[in-house]
Amino acid sequence: MKTLCTLCLLLCLSPLGARAQIVDIPDPVFKYILVNLAIADTDGDGDMGELVDTNSDGEIQVSEAEAVFGLNVAAIDLNGEHIQSLEGLEAFVNLEQLYCAQQEISVMDVTNLSQLRVLVCNYNLLPSLDVSQNTLLEKIDCSGNPISGIIDTSQCTGLKRFSCVGNQTIIVDVTQNPQLEVFYCRMITGSTIDLSQNTALYDLFIVDSPLNTLDLTQNPALMYMEVRNTQLTEIDLTQNLLLRVVILDNNLLSRLDVSGNPEVVNVWCNNNQLTELNVRNGNNANFFNMKAEGNPSLSCIEVDDVGYANAQPCNVTTGWCKDETATYSEDCQLGNAEVGLNPFVLYPNPAKDLLSVEGSEAVVKVTLYDLWGRKLLEATRDFAQIPVGHLPAGILLVEVATEKGTVLEKVVKG
Repeated sequence: MKTLCTLCLLLCLSPLGARAQIVDIPDPVFKYILVNLAIADTDGDGDMGELVDTNSDGEIQVSEAEAVFGLNVAAIDLNGEHIQSLEGLEAFVNLEQLYCAQQEISVMDVTNLSQLRVLVCNYNLLPSLDVSQNTLLEKIDCSGNPISGIIDTSQCTGLKRFSCVGNQTIIVDVTQNPQLEVFYCRMITGSTIDLSQNTALYDLFIVDSPLNTLDLTQNPALMYMEVRNTQLTEIDLTQNLLLRVVILDNNLLSRLDVSGNPEVVNVWCNNNQLTELNVRNGNNANFFNMKAEGNPSLSCIEVDDVGYANAQPCNVTTGWCKDETATYSEDCQLGNAEVGLNPFVLYPNPAKDLLSVEGSEAVVKVTLYDLWGRKLLEATRDFAQIPVGHLPAGILLVEVATEKGTVLEKVVKG
């Protein structure tokens, strides 16, 4: 009996007994990185600068894996070879942060990592992602993977950042993520997404999706929104008073109004079906972009100051850009309401020496601009005989002001 017990003790102390505690890591690149590179946080300070293989035996013991709080294997290659499998990761049961972006990972199981708070696995080859058991997750970035189907975040009630841009068609439900602040997704399945529970949301990005409805009335913290290439026909931004950037290119919008959003400094609404656009929010002087090209039915854009708007150049990345068929006005409603009734008649057109302005409304002031928005002339009386003979030939913008508002018309100076 004594001999048998001695044999058992020797087996436990032998290398064979020790190997029973070694984590099986079949991917050679993953194992090499874990054994040889300082890519771990083992003291909980967030610095990924320690070795996992602390006893330098060329293996990863279970005890060594359990001592790791963070791993960063992102964008590491061995002579062009990348990680294809994270098998063995399940032994890192105390892992709180995992960064494994820009590899070739197609196998990854994080369901055993109950302490995981940050998961950044973008630009890999993952066909699916199961985070249903990771209840402490605060950040997920799985962009650039061929993920399809459901990404279930219903148990991640503390989730703050969720990015799934560049995946295949996915199904997303964020109604159980009340702390969500950043939501970036592409190819969302369905005609709508429910953001009513995400009152802390401040950054929204949705592109290439069949959305035709998007309710943002319950997102008062929203500051940045980019919704492109959808079927969206209308959008209400009246409750988003902190909004600064609005990008709504390539949708089906017929109307866009940011006049109630005083912080807005950027509006992109190219290639929609706009007939109404109001950017008169009292902050136009601080705009660095106003892009409204590709809206052939848009004839009037309401702005803070017509002269200022016309003076802004149209550049590729900055400036104010619109179709030639659209003009700026400080009161498009008046112009649109009266367009069929011809409230003002400007004649002759072309004008050579004198320009006459007559209409059903009492005129207060007439201001003439060139196409660059430079003021050429201002008249406050004698509107039937405004001298224009000294003005350069070409198209003039004539702003007619009444007590009810302004109308902008074009006249040719001969």
